[in-house]
Amino acid sequence: MNTRGLLKLSVAVAALFAACDFRPLDHDLADMQYRFAAENLDAYFIYRDSMPPDLYAFPTPQELYLSVHDQYTEFYGSEEAKALMSQLSTTQGGIGIWMDSVANGYLIKAVFAGSPGEKAGLKALDTIVRVGDTPVAAMDVLALQSLLQGDIGIDVVLRVKRGGNYLNITVTRGIFTFPSVFTDTIDSAIAMIRIEGFYQSTSAPGGTAQEFAEALETTAWADQTIIDLRSNGGGYIDQCLIIIGELVKEGTQIIIYRQRGIDEATGRSAEYVDTIFAAGPGGARNRELYILVDERTASASEIMVSCLMQREDVTVIGDTTYGKGCGQILCEDGPGGVLAKITCMTLHPVGDDPVEYNQIGIAPDVLIDSVDAYDVALGMIGERAPAKRRAGGAPRRGGVCDARIGVKEPWGLLREGRR
Repeated sequence: MNTRGLLKLSVAVAALFAACDFRPLDHDLADMQYRFAAENLDAYFIYRDSMPPDLYAFPTPQELYLSVHDQYTEFYGSEEAKALMSQLSTTQGGIGIWMDSVANGYLIKAVFAGSPGEKAGLKALDTIVRVGDTPVAAMDVLALQSLLQGDIGIDVVLRVKRGGNYLNITVTRGIFTFPSVFTDTIDSAIAMIRIEGFYQSTSAPGGTAQEFAEALETTAWADQTIIDLRSNGGGYIDQCLIIIGELVKEGTQIIIYRQRGIDEATGRSAEYVDTIFAAGPGGARNRELYILVDERTASASEIMVSCLMQREDVTVIGDTTYGKGCGQILCEDGPGGVLAKITCMTLHPVGDDPVEYNQIGIAPDVLIDSVDAYDVALGMIGERAPAKRRAGGAPRRGGVCDARIGVKEPWGLLREGRR
């Protein structure tokens, strides 16, 4: 099995984290944090021409990191680090439902296990018609999310239609963990899978990759599969690579990377170039795929798109993607709980005629407003009347969760930098 590139990457990344062994200095906490920041930057930062000549010439670690002029390289204080790490999983606050707009309100497509919504008695196929005294039928989804979200422990009263009856259900907002992959049946031949992001920590022990494998299994009957990557800002690259391994032939080139880290032989910072090859089972490599993208499809998602575009039976539809061809390493558990996020890798597409996409984006096969991408995909598959879709309708934007998933900016991480 041709896993040389992938194994080398995993070993190299593991070596990087093993090498992050910084002994505390006999100085105050601020000095230790500065040294943590400087040594990590020196070890991993890929753009060496942007490094300042004196790493210790700045008053704070934050100003040191600003000096390299890379928007993805950041130093986080302890409170900022906690906030960032909370966004790198699907554990969030809210009521715990997945919903989609319908004529008279918002249809609940799923209630997440163990969520406040489940505890209050909400059920799939309930339709939310009012939140408190506010009707939601004509409400924008972001406005609805703001009504459902809020302080933990506070009640929100939902008016829902269940069958022919109307019920008032009181839900107490709380913390819950939700999936990152959602599956819909469009009709007897078409399935839709939406990937919100590539997470290690979700409602499934194996993260997003496990969820995606389960989604493939439950939609094995589908002649065509729509994969929705719109607004997917990326995530952990390891998770993305496992998913790609389900969709392409074993040994397929996925991406070429240039990475900086600690050389195992010398213990010093070094740079190398290698290729990642697909090492998965490729069980869905013969599926006819339609990939939906937009300007917020970024980072690890772009790795997936650039690789799948090598397949002749894959069609990418939507807006040009974000254009983030680099990856970061997280150095966690710094003195006092600080964290360093450092660009350590640049990514380069493969194929017969590869086109660099960093800061440019990937042009889809069908360039169209991403809002219309779903309908265009259906049209390309074959004209199908809306009446053929299941009750509740197929989501035009893949449905929405009441909690906001992921961080605000595109992200691509090698793995958690725990020591």
